[in-house]
Amino acid sequence: MTDEEPLIVENRSTTEAHTDVAHVDVSIGGSYTSVLMAIFGGIEGSVRGECIHPLVMMICCIPVFSVQVTAMCFLRRDLAIDRETFHPDDKSSVSLLRLKWIMVVVLFVMHYKNIRDAVSHLILLMNPLTWVELKQPTSSEWRWASKAKCWWVSWLPGSFSLLFSGIVALGMKYIINYIVCADSVSIILSASSAQDIIFNGLAVSFVSDLSEAWWKVLSHVFLLHYVPGFRFERLPGDVWDHQGKLTDERKENASLPWLVNLVSRCTTRETKGGMKRSILSLGHGGNRSMDLLTHLILACIYGRQFFVILHAHETRRLPAARDLCSEYQVLQEIHEFEHWMTWWDWFHAQLAMLSTGLALQVERIRQDDTLREDCIGEHATLERLNWTIVLELSKKYLEWVVPFFVICFFLIVFPVTYRCFFGVDKIRNLEEERDNHIQRLNRDVEDMEDRMQQQQDKIEKRLEELKEEGAKRE
Repeated sequence: MTDEEPLIVENRSTTEAHTDVAHVDVSIGGSYTSVLMAIFGGIEGSVRGECIHPLVMMICCIPVFSVQVTAMCFLRRDLAIDRETFHPDDKSSVSLLRLKWIMVVVLFVMHYKNIRDAVSHLILLMNPLTWVELKQPTSSEWRWASKAKCWWVSWLPGSFSLLFSGIVALGMKYIINYIVCADSVSIILSASSAQDIIFNGLAVSFVSDLSEAWWKVLSHVFLLHYVPGFRFERLPGDVWDHQGKLTDERKENASLPWLVNLVSRCTTRETKGGMKRSILSLGHGGNRSMDLLTHLILACIYGRQFFVILHAHETRRLPAARDLCSEYQVLQEIHEFEHWMTWWDWFHAQLAMLSTGLALQVERIRQDDTLREDCIGEHATLERLNWTIVLELSKKYLEWVVPFFVICFFLIVFPVTYRCFFGVDKIRNLEEERDNHIQRLNRDVEDMEDRMQQQQDKIEKRLEELKEEGAKRE
C-alpha cells in the first residue's frame, strides 16, 4: 500500500461480512492525516501491535507545523511590499505577469486536494452522528495507555479526547495549506524573472509537502504503521430506531446523546421503506451532505482568492502588503473596536500575524512614511478586500469574473451537486439493496447459529445416551 493510495473505507474484518460499510474517502500519507486514522484505530506500533492514541500523533504534528509556519514566515519577510508587481508600459513585465498567473493557477490546482481533504475531514469529525455510527477503539484497547494510567485518557473520556486531537491536527493542516495558497500569490508576484517564478513555486510546494516527509520519519523512528487492510467500520447492532432516534443502548454509550438526537431530529427525512433517517447519517445521505458542504466551502475559498488576485492586478501591489497593513492597524489601534473588528477581520489578522515576521515587517511600516501613508493615510491604497471592492472589481473585470465562476461551478460544485440531487434515487436504491443484503446476511448468520445450536444439543444428548449405556453395561 503506497502513501498515495486512496483508502477504500469498508469493513475492517473480512470474516464479518454482515458488518455495515462506512464510505469515507481518506488518502494515506502525511502526519496530519495519521491523527484521523489513529482516531479510528488505524495506527499501530510495530513492536506490540497496539493502537496509538491520536493525542500522541497530534503532539507529533506540532514540530512540522512550526517548521512550515516558520518557513512561510521567512519567505514572506523578504517580499518587496513597497514595489509594484508589474509595469503596464513594459512589454517584458506584462509578458512575465502572464507566467506568474499561470504559476499561481498551477499551485492552486496542486494544493486543491490538500485543502479539500482538510475541510472534508474536519466536517466529518464535527458531524455529531459520526461518533455514534463509526467504531473507535476504547481506552482499554490502547493497552499501553491503560497500563500507564495516563491522566489524559481518564480526564478526557470517550469521544472528547479523540475529537480534540482531530480538530487540532486537521485545523493545523487547513491553516498551513490556506497560508500556502494565500501567500503563494504574493511570493510568485514578487519574482523578477521566469527562473525566480519557477523556484518560488517549488519552494512553496516543498513547504506544503513537509508533513508527508515527517510521517515517514515518524513511522521509521518510532516503528509506526497503518493497520494492514484497515477499514473504517460501523458500530455493530442498531444505532437508530424507526423514528430516527438513538436506541437505548447507544444512548448509554454516547458522550452527548441529547446533542445527537437534536441534530438528528432537525435533519431527519423519511426513506422509501418508511423509516426515518438523518441526512447526516453515514450511508443515508451523510456522505453526500458532507461532500456537498466541502465543495461549497472550497468554491468560497477559491472565489475569495480569485478576487484577491484581481485586486492585486488592479492596484499592482502584493496581497501580503495588505496583510501587513492589517497587522499594523491591529497593533496601533487605528480604528475603534466596533468599527473594524468583525470576526472575519479578526481571523484574517490572526492568520496574517501567524504567517509573517511580525516585528520586522511592522517596524518597516513604522519607519517608511510612504508605506504608512498607503496603509492609514487619507488616500490609502492598501485597503483590505471587502464587499464594496469585490463589486467594483466584478463590474470592471466582468469578462474575467463570469468565466471563472462558470469554470469553478462546473469543476467544483456541479459534479457533487448532480451526484447529491439528481443521482440520489440510484444511490438510495443501492443503499436499500445494501441494507437488504446486510439483513439477509444477518438472518443467514442467525439461522446458522440456530442450526449449530441444534447440532450441539443433539451431540450433547447423544453423549449423555452413550454415557448411560456405558453405565448400564458396567
